[in-house]
Amino acid sequence: MGPEENYSDRCEGARLGIFKNQVSDNVSGYVMPQESGNRTGVRRVSITNLEGQGITISSVDSPLECTISPYTAFELEHAKHHYELPNVH
Repeated sequence: MGPEENYSDRCEGARLGIFKNQVSDNVSGYVMPQESGNRTGVRRVSITNLEGQGITISSVDSPLECTISPYTAFELEHAKHHYELPNVH
C-alpha cells in the first residue's frame, strides 16, 4: 500500500499499487528522527542497486509489512536532530 508510509492503524488512506522510490525517500521529516517509511499490505518488494541487482521478496498467503531505511535503529535512537544522522549516499 502506498505511495506514502502507512501503518496498520492508519492505512485507510493508502492505495494498492506498484510504487518505486529510493531508500532515502522512506525517511519522513518528523521533528525528532525516528523509524519511518513502513508499508502495509505489501505483496512484493524488490531491493536493488543501480544496476538492477538485488533481492525480491514476495508474500505467498497474505500481505506483509516492511520498512527499508538508510539508517539503523541505533542511529535513529541516538540522534536527537536530523543533522546528527550519517549522510545518505
